[in-house]
Amino acid sequence: MRMASTMRCWKSTADLSVSPGHKVLWLLVALSLCSCQTDSDEQASVSLLTLSATQTDRIELLLDAQLAHQLSPAIIEALQNGVRMKFRWSVRLDQGKRSIWKTALMERSGYFEVAYRSLSQRFTISAIPSGNIDSVDSIPLLTDTLDHFQTPLTLPDNLSKDASDLYISARFYLDINSLPPPLKLPSYLSPAWHMDSGWQSTRVAD
Repeated sequence: MRMASTMRCWKSTADLSVSPGHKVLWLLVALSLCSCQTDSDEQASVSLLTLSATQTDRIELLLDAQLAHQLSPAIIEALQNGVRMKFRWSVRLDQGKRSIWKTALMERSGYFEVAYRSLSQRFTISAIPSGNIDSVDSIPLLTDTLDHFQTPLTLPDNLSKDASDLYISARFYLDINSLPPPLKLPSYLSPAWHMDSGWQSTRVAD
């Protein structure tokens, strides 16, 4: 199995007689090389299952999304070895359906930073910009937390009071650019790191 191969790469690299700082770098390089070749059952993904937006009052929307995160063994192993990851979200509000030719009425973004605390053996999920922090002790609970997304969105001041036909679009993805340099290029090449729901839209409910 690819997971066993990856573990051997980590172990053999960890035995090198190098300084602690250089050992961390070598471990990241080893993980990168081991994750370049990925079996089909070790791919990562994030799917946007449902998306809804309700206008709670004249100035605010409540966005609710249900997702399905599948973390690959390479991602799980990197997290457990101290690599922080950012799971980003982006939303935009349009009058009428979203188009690359139209300027959005509103755009918002944020992310969840996931980090593993080896002493407590727990994962922390820090929500930016809200500042909320969750802590879980397993991968299933981590993905369950990421799968349930809800956030209030303040409507732009210049939005007409009688604006209608409003659509909200959302996208969720793993930010590969935020990974340590040794992981970036291999992560772009390997399906083990590709997590992107793509844009999906829904009409805003009154």
